[in-house]
Amino acid sequence: MSSNSAKHRKQKRAPAQSSASARHRKPSPVASALQNHPTRTAAAVTGAMRERFARADAVLFDGTLFTDDEMLRSGTGQKTGRRMGHMPIDGEGGTLQALGGLNARRIFVHINNTNPIQIDGSAERRKVEAAGWQVAEDGMEIVL
Repeated sequence: MSSNSAKHRKQKRAPAQSSASARHRKPSPVASALQNHPTRTAAAVTGAMRERFARADAVLFDGTLFTDDEMLRSGTGQKTGRRMGHMPIDGEGGTLQALGGLNARRIFVHINNTNPIQIDGSAERRKVEAAGWQVAEDGMEIVL
């Protein structure tokens, strides 16, 4: 086998470039929100997101978990919702708090089977409905 074969050839790597522009880029809106968010995760509503939601007729929002530690407490997972990128519905920085006061029709979708909002009449279901939210269900039609 020749020393020029692909198997024995050493690949030259381009040196890492350190440009001034890369070091001084303006952070994204999500990164900016995370700097000031109490849990510092991507599971948060930014100001720009809230502004867009305020102009919407309907907002379909992730309702995976009611509480951040829901899967830990139920024994169905080993991570918090925020650690998995899901914003909890209730609690500090949760959806009810972050999106309270929107006039748009608000519907929770993508609901985990551990989430008690799926149970008609549960305290959690009553709480989201009292806050003006609907819980999506199979076959639900949304007419604007």
